[in-house]
Amino acid sequence: MPSSLLAETVAAHGENRPHHTALHFDDRAVTYGRLNDLTGSLRAHLARLRLPAGSTVCVPAHKNPQTIALLLAVFREGHIALAPSPSLGSAALERLAHQARVSHLLTAADDGALTALPVRAERSEAEGFAVPDPARTQLLLTTSGSTGTPKIVPIETAGFDAFADWAVDEFALAPDETALSYAPLNFDLALLDVWTFLRLGSSVVLVEQQRATDAAHLAALVSRHDVTFVQGVPMMYRLLLEGGGTFAAVRHAVFTGDRMPVDLLRRVPPAFPGPPSTTCSAARRPTTPSSTASIPPPWTARCPSAVPSAAPTPWSSTPRARASTRRAPVNSWCPRRSRPGATSGRT
Repeated sequence: MPSSLLAETVAAHGENRPHHTALHFDDRAVTYGRLNDLTGSLRAHLARLRLPAGSTVCVPAHKNPQTIALLLAVFREGHIALAPSPSLGSAALERLAHQARVSHLLTAADDGALTALPVRAERSEAEGFAVPDPARTQLLLTTSGSTGTPKIVPIETAGFDAFADWAVDEFALAPDETALSYAPLNFDLALLDVWTFLRLGSSVVLVEQQRATDAAHLAALVSRHDVTFVQGVPMMYRLLLEGGGTFAAVRHAVFTGDRMPVDLLRRVPPAFPGPPSTTCSAARRPTTPSSTASIPPPWTARCPSAVPSAAPTPWSSTPRARASTRRAPVNSWCPRRSRPGATSGRT
């Protein structure tokens, strides 16, 4: 996934389906052809830096097409990207960069120009932190930092490949899908609603972070682009439903990150009438041992406090992840008991 193979797959979409929209952002559509061209230009800039093979660079995760193209360029060149929040303070950013042994801080301008600032090495701050292996991981995310300096979270390529394959199968995803990407690009939710959909050749609607709390704008994006897949925390659903509209194109509505309040859940089914195959799902975060539960409509109008158990998803093949993966309650909703087709997910 976030790897050279992902970058090559997206490049192939640029060659084979150049006019298909990859990204919607700020009232602009970026085709796979344009994304491929931008990635190629940034690769040329990277090559001129003459970085050693498998270098780690820092790419602040600004949520725009230029940053996505830059990350693809880094992956394609075989390097590793540390992708922290762009709002992270300078002291915390510097500390993370030293811990990850970052050589350069990279940003891409609107016109595709690359800015590369060298990062001075601090061996004392890197002591005790493993050197990332580009054969195993090419993307480093971070925790939120709510309890101090954010912690680095390597995203293993093989583990995420399994997760993405599972998601495509579980949700029956196809290249004609359009996903809404609400969470910031540095959040683990982007592993599904950005990177998995780009690998598939689908379209992704990027919600601008400065307009993420604009309820009318959010609803307009889902309606205007015929979004088929939405994923987000309860606050996103509260904003989305604020105007009382319906979103008939949506096939999958995924709740994640927090418990879905019962009063909000009761408002979800009328807003997503959808085709007969429409499902609501609840999922834990992709970077933890993950689980999901889903049911087809009709959804129950009564949502008791009991929660369903959900089957773990194949996030990682590491022994530690296997040992900690377990069935767990994930949300405050339940299937109509008389519905024979209701499921609690599958491995």
